[in-house]
Amino acid sequence: MRNPSRERLQNELAYLRRKTVELEDQLRSLYLSRRVNLSLTAKGSLDTQETVGTGARVWRRIAERQAQGRDKSERENKRLKLVLEGQIALAKKLEKLLQKRPDVMVMSDSSGVSQKRLCLGQVEDPSSMYDLFLSELDVLYAQMDSVFQQTGLEASVDDSFRHAYVKTRRGPEDEEELYAELQDVTIIPFELERASSAMWHAVRRRYNKNSYHSFQGVMERPDDTIAVKYRSQCQRSGQDIELDAIMVMCRFVERDRLAFVWRSVSCGDGAFSGMYTDETGWSVLKRVPPDSGLDLTGCVMHNCVHVVPKRVDVASDLQQNEIGLLTNVVIDSYEDDVIALSAMMEDLLLQDTTQGLGVLQIVDCVGGSDLFAQDTFDLSAAVLFPIVTLIYSYHNFDFDHEVYLTSLEALPPGSFEHLARTFANPSEMALFRVNIDSLRINSVLDLVLRISMNLTFCYRVKRVMEALIWTRHREYASGVIKSVDAPTQQNPVPKGVAVAFTAFSLMVLLSTYKAISDSKVACSAHPDCVVYAYKWKISDDLCPCVILIDVDLTPKTYKEWIDPVDAYDKVKALAASGRLTSLQIINRLLLEWPEELRLCHGLRTMYVLVDLAV
Repeated sequence: MRNPSRERLQNELAYLRRKTVELEDQLRSLYLSRRVNLSLTAKGSLDTQETVGTGARVWRRIAERQAQGRDKSERENKRLKLVLEGQIALAKKLEKLLQKRPDVMVMSDSSGVSQKRLCLGQVEDPSSMYDLFLSELDVLYAQMDSVFQQTGLEASVDDSFRHAYVKTRRGPEDEEELYAELQDVTIIPFELERASSAMWHAVRRRYNKNSYHSFQGVMERPDDTIAVKYRSQCQRSGQDIELDAIMVMCRFVERDRLAFVWRSVSCGDGAFSGMYTDETGWSVLKRVPPDSGLDLTGCVMHNCVHVVPKRVDVASDLQQNEIGLLTNVVIDSYEDDVIALSAMMEDLLLQDTTQGLGVLQIVDCVGGSDLFAQDTFDLSAAVLFPIVTLIYSYHNFDFDHEVYLTSLEALPPGSFEHLARTFANPSEMALFRVNIDSLRINSVLDLVLRISMNLTFCYRVKRVMEALIWTRHREYASGVIKSVDAPTQQNPVPKGVAVAFTAFSLMVLLSTYKAISDSKVACSAHPDCVVYAYKWKISDDLCPCVILIDVDLTPKTYKEWIDPVDAYDKVKALAASGRLTSLQIINRLLLEWPEELRLCHGLRTMYVLVDLAV
């Protein structure tokens, strides 16, 4: 005997078993495909890591600098300090070897007259040091290319390049001396002109802010030279250490690059008394070469600094590790300056970039005159021009008050001729009405348009004021220092956009000219059409008349009075376009209304006066 419930359960069980097998097969296939995808993804990620562009790396570095700030700087300082400590250890070993040679000076002394001028300990007036450094800058500038060629930095675009070495060279008295050489490369993803201006801006702000003495003498290039005595602070082993430094830096503007050359000397207090360091530096900012293989446009900055540790008194009992410690402090201070200048320069460039095109034009070009001129033109076209026309009408249109007063006395009270406009020149009245109507709000559309125009104008005036305030703020923050570099060039507009804009402008000009010409030709045969619209003539010769005035206020003969001119055909022809808004007929014959007047949906005023008493 069949049991439907049991059969149904058996069928469901069989279905579930088959479905389980199918799902297991699908799971197995998905697992295998996932393994393949993971292997391909891993391989692709490795390829991506290998081929990631320098542009993305540079922008990532800037973003991390902006987001993390000081954290990354401290980590970089620690890394450089470890590298430098290793180099100092190597220098100590090298020092022991060099001490066996009598003509070698490991740490230069200042017993010579020329070397004593480099000591800051007893210097109250550093003018002599300023003069000395200023006289050396041109010679150092001439040596700059050879310095970068010897270090291998000239063609490098690797922004991860950052090294510190301890080397030896022949001193001023033909002795060998040790010095630390710092090398680094930085990629700046901005145009050379903007980066050059921002770099010099940042340098002057950085050192003028910390200086407590500046050179008061005469310099050949005062706009391109900095000569200051300043104090800087840095940390070493958790302690704050202050350094006094005298620095002279000069900027050399070339066609395709910007160069900085500086000389400085630094000394410390307390445990570092009797020691100082002599520094020489070169920096070059130039465009990224087209064949560099980098996927970005911008510029690259190469830096090379020589730091020479010295002692004021050769007879003083100073340990070499103490002098090495001062060298580390000076290098730490240099790294702090580089990081601060880089951050300040990036802030200036990013701040300029994020201000928007309108503000950039105002700040970098003409201080808001373009935008102000556009707003003035809009205000003149929308509001001032009709007002000026009304003022012109008031001073130039004539109205015969004597005739009007005579009519008031002769005509009975309540007569239509008591209206003053019946005695005015109809053409002048039409011009006045057109301009006064342009200032009135006659419909909801007019209300919306006027409010929109006023809001737009207020917004643009607000933009102008914000731009002027920003300009003042920037000049104040920068100490009213303006770059004398090559003028900043505007970003090029794509040719397609320029062609489209030019074509649209020509189309507007040609269409406007054609509309005016066609309307003049179509209405030239109708002198009674005092106001007409401008439109293209497509297939008809209809005059787009807006205001029709045909009056004869003073008939000269009896025949003209009893047999007026028939105005039917004229009204019919000028109403055919459907644009008629005002109609005035006086002493003209009009026995019936033309059917074309029904097309004039905008007809607002109609004044017809015909004397048929005779």
